[in-house]
Amino acid sequence: MSEVCRGLSYAHRKTRDGQPMGIVHRDVSPQNILIGVEGEVKVTDFGIAKAWGRRENTKNGYIKGKIDFMSPEQANGLAVDPRSDIFSTGTVLYMLVTGKRPFDAENQLESLLRTQEADFVPPETVNPGLSPAVAAIVNKAMRKDPQERYTSAAEMMAALEDVLRHDYGSAGQSELRAWLEALGKRDGVPPISQQVGAPLDQEATEIG
Repeated sequence: MSEVCRGLSYAHRKTRDGQPMGIVHRDVSPQNILIGVEGEVKVTDFGIAKAWGRRENTKNGYIKGKIDFMSPEQANGLAVDPRSDIFSTGTVLYMLVTGKRPFDAENQLESLLRTQEADFVPPETVNPGLSPAVAAIVNKAMRKDPQERYTSAAEMMAALEDVLRHDYGSAGQSELRAWLEALGKRDGVPPISQQVGAPLDQEATEIG
């Protein structure tokens, strides 16, 4: 997830002619986070990404993205900025550390209403054994008020890397590659890019 933040930070800081492009991914979710066979992490599918000032068909009140991973402002059809992606990154991290979706409900409407209010059970309640430092990162990233979240993806990345160093021992690309190899041996299934008939440019395997 720290590498996801790195990718988002790059997109958020992208400029054109010296001016910020204001890119917001708007669909950060497990389906759009890929791990390559060499252990590199990629944030993919900027298909609904929005750049400030760009003309497009999206109107106020019209929702795009996956409900389970939206920010409250996005779920309410309001204007979004990079802090919306930070919230969505927090929801993915929540799912990874608890095994549950934060806004899961019996139907989509209830899930949407919970998302709009940032109504979720704290991760440390769902997983009592969760590191307090990790729980703090999730809770800060998923604040309803964007001003109370991390100010940037780079700031969230720094917090995650600090936890990795002090609580877990930093995991890098080599560890991710070994993890993927172990998964392949356990499941008896090679990565997507190594399967017969796989597109040459699909050199990643999905997580989530």
